[in-house]
Amino acid sequence: MNRKIAATLVAVLVVLGLGSASMYADITNVKVVKETAKGNTYMLDLTATQASDKQAGTGTVEIVKDGAGWRVDSETWKFGSSTMTLKKKKS
Repeated sequence: MNRKIAATLVAVLVVLGLGSASMYADITNVKVVKETAKGNTYMLDLTATQASDKQAGTGTVEIVKDGAGWRVDSETWKFGSSTMTLKKKKS
């Protein structure tokens, strides 16, 4: 997966609100800064802005491609001193 595809996928996930819909409404300017592939799993390191207070932050999203397509396996965002885990990886 290249950065353009990864960035598009993340943008679509944010627009669809997969996870906490109210939280996604406050995350803007999502950019992929690093991607790490391992088989059908991709770890994406992201930067973004929290729209409500214009605070820059970072995020980590793990996406997996399986028989049903792409899905978010885990997702964590950090803005300032606040860390939000929107989806935990299933064991």
